[in-house]
Amino acid sequence: MAGRLAVCAALRVRGPERLSCRLPGDALVTRGRQRHSRSLLVCSKVHLSSLHDTQHLQVQDDFFMHLHVRGQEMEGSLSLLLLLSARRDDTTSIHHLLEQAKGAGVRPSGYTMEKLLNTYIKRKHLSTAVSLYGSIRREYSEAPLEHWTVLHFCTMLVESEKCMEAMHTLREFVETGKTPEVPPKNTAESCKVLLSKAAEVGGYEVAKEMFELLLLGRLVDPGPQIVAPLLQCKLDRSDLPGCIEVAEYIYKTFNTLPKRMEILIRLMQHNPPTEENLLPVLRRDGSQAQQGSDLLGHMFELVQACYGPAQAQHDLLFASLESGYPAAARLVLQTLGGDVDSHQILRMCKIYAKNQREVALKHLLVASKGMTNIDRLRIYELLLDAYSLSNKEAGEKALCLWTSIQEEGLTPSSTFPFQPGNTPGEV
Repeated sequence: MAGRLAVCAALRVRGPERLSCRLPGDALVTRGRQRHSRSLLVCSKVHLSSLHDTQHLQVQDDFFMHLHVRGQEMEGSLSLLLLLSARRDDTTSIHHLLEQAKGAGVRPSGYTMEKLLNTYIKRKHLSTAVSLYGSIRREYSEAPLEHWTVLHFCTMLVESEKCMEAMHTLREFVETGKTPEVPPKNTAESCKVLLSKAAEVGGYEVAKEMFELLLLGRLVDPGPQIVAPLLQCKLDRSDLPGCIEVAEYIYKTFNTLPKRMEILIRLMQHNPPTEENLLPVLRRDGSQAQQGSDLLGHMFELVQACYGPAQAQHDLLFASLESGYPAAARLVLQTLGGDVDSHQILRMCKIYAKNQREVALKHLLVASKGMTNIDRLRIYELLLDAYSLSNKEAGEKALCLWTSIQEEGLTPSSTFPFQPGNTPGEV
């Protein structure tokens, strides 16, 4: 620790800028005027100078020998200087430090080199990170890199449109590394980011191969958020048949079905639902559907198999509301009859109100008109909440709602958030 503090105290700059760095377990050390003779002695060995408006660490040739004579830790001091230079994007100083350390017989630890690599990854220094990654794999085989470091490195490669290099790196790491007994908890988010970027940049085939490598290396569990990018890349490219094919693979292999609502909405937008093509779907008989609605029928059957018939019909109801087809939503409600889950409908209505999805709520009012198994007064209240949140012609819209309530013969409670003469939100 004394060696690292001495090095930190030794840093000075020609100019007004000050540099602070914090070491694990150490006090905050600030470069500036030093008061102690010991610090000034080391200060003669390390300083910063300006070169073309860029400051570089300058370490005298006898710096490591100086530390050795004084009995101070050389590797710790080297680690500090390397990481300090990396944070300053000072690759010149890093190269010089490594050369000096090699000449003095000082070898940075694998931990230090991995921290250095992570700094380059964070700062998107692609070429330097690629070079350093190769060096670490060759020279530090006894200290394998952490899983998340390799995942972050692969993500950087994918973002730089080097998908093949990323797959080669991941495959090599999985095939040569030690497979954990259970997927590490701290890699799930990194895997999700990697797969999302792979799907965005490289498409389905790249994302699928990386997904299989992650499973092979037991780096992640195939949960809904992890497999979702496989579907998203099909949706992004408007490949609806391919999307259904991938959804079937995911359901049959992993017993989950993410993004099902988004898929149903896209299918309805692609082929608007009518009584003629929707009734066969609701009757769970996709073979009777017209060819244009085969995809919707297939997806509906997958949702049925995964979550049950009632949930599949409710999903179809919400998809009809969100895609703008109240007539289709009414058909679903009529099919559900007494099996309508009022709690689930109310929960979705609250989500619509919170997100100011006024249109979906209005479609539900149209679809459920005359039905006694739907709490329409509560829907009116939530729609008024949505108007209040948007503050766009809220008073005029609220008055229209009040008129509709009166025409239906509904009786608002005394706590209803609008009364004639009040602004929305006032009781």
